[in-house]
Amino acid sequence: MNGPPTSPPRIVLRGVLPEDAFVSAQWLHLKPRGLKVVLFGLILISLLWVGIGTIYRWAQGEIPGSDVWPYGLFLGLLLAFLIWLPFKFRASYRQHKILQRPFELELSPTGLRKHDSDEEEIPWSQYVGYRKNDSVLLIYQTPALFQVLPRTLFETDAGFDHAVALVGRHLKRI
Repeated sequence: MNGPPTSPPRIVLRGVLPEDAFVSAQWLHLKPRGLKVVLFGLILISLLWVGIGTIYRWAQGEIPGSDVWPYGLFLGLLLAFLIWLPFKFRASYRQHKILQRPFELELSPTGLRKHDSDEEEIPWSQYVGYRKNDSVLLIYQTPALFQVLPRTLFETDAGFDHAVALVGRHLKRI
């Protein structure tokens, strides 16, 4: 009697972290959630409200002076997110040579093992959660420290999905 095929109990990844995967991981880490999304939405609504008032006063012939500062703030934030942060992410990757070295990781039902640093497996209970997008899986040891698993290091998309499912059985999505 043939049953369904069983998935391998361990997933081994070998390779080098690509620069694009590192940048994607940084964006995923910064992606706002929960209260930050509400706060960002309130800021955008406030800017829109000030903008409507400014346009109305321009239409009435008034020249607004101090009402223009929110647009300078918005433009500064936009430039920071579109130009400065991507530049800093790529510069950080190039400066940290250890990120460009080959590594080997092993995910198992009991934890994660990093073969390049030590042979001790870190149990899932020592991790706080995970995040994922289309190109990377982040496994968090602390809210600010995470392991990047790029999709490109998996042999197939199903392998990536299997790793996400394995991690998801043990950790909460944050």
